[in-house]
Amino acid sequence: MGNSPTAIRRGLYALKRAESMSFEEAIAFTEGQIGLLALTEDAREGMRAFAERRPPVWTGK
Repeated sequence: MGNSPTAIRRGLYALKRAESMSFEEAIAFTEGQIGLLALTEDAREGMRAFAERRPPVWTGK
């Protein structure tokens, strides 16, 4: 089970990029990254798995 590899990659990317930004820029950037993550196959699988009460099968996409 574990965590989505896509979410982990996107989260680490966002953290590294946001370090060099002002607070306001980092918030806006992070919101955009969350929006992009919501469009991934892993996000859809996570929501589907939750609704079906089963462990997710991550694709990494």
